[in-house]
Amino acid sequence: MTAVGATVGTIRGVWIAGPGAELLPFTGAADVLIEGGLIADIAPAGVLAPRGETIDADGAWLVPGLWDHHVHVVQWALAAERVDLEGTASAAEAAARMGASAPLPDGARVGSGFRDAFWADRPTLALIDAVTGDIPTYLINADVHSVWLNSAALRQEGFTADDGMLREEPAFEISRRLNAAGAARADALVLRAAQAAARRGVVGWVDLDMAWNAEAWERRTRAGFDVLRTEFG
Repeated sequence: MTAVGATVGTIRGVWIAGPGAELLPFTGAADVLIEGGLIADIAPAGVLAPRGETIDADGAWLVPGLWDHHVHVVQWALAAERVDLEGTASAAEAAARMGASAPLPDGARVGSGFRDAFWADRPTLALIDAVTGDIPTYLINADVHSVWLNSAALRQEGFTADDGMLREEPAFEISRRLNAAGAARADALVLRAAQAAARRGVVGWVDLDMAWNAEAWERRTRAGFDVLRTEFG
């Protein structure tokens, strides 16, 4: 397996898909020559003499690099530190998962990725309080448009909600507060997230964090960030 960022000269025996593939004057597997990070030649498999480091694709597909056009980058990067609630089938399951988790260094528990529309039950303040106690606990919906807080978190943030659920602008405000990581921590997590994305074939992303992020990306660029092409808004 070749690491991300390695210099590859030849990819052998690959099938090509994506925009422009229809312009190739042949069908079937191909060999691809790369020079200076750019595709220099494409020919039927076995026609070109290999140059440089060679990868045998063994019939895999070669597609243009992927772009993610809607990413909340810092929030996504911070998810690596948070309890994964994706796939939870009920509010009770999500609450139990949070109650069993260790608090973060700041003393709070934070989880993300639940989809309460698919739950068999409804989130309630009594349910989340019963398993989380006095530790401020935050559960962020996968769509970021709602958050479920226990009583300790509601008191800490200055909000009230009979069932612990905040929606739309109050939920966005909670997310902004939770995502306000220090520059060094945020940048380290963003780099790790970008490297993980690159390993999956992503070459660029559009950062739509709910904050003015021009200064953050200027800082990361000055520090040498070049893992992914970045646009932001």
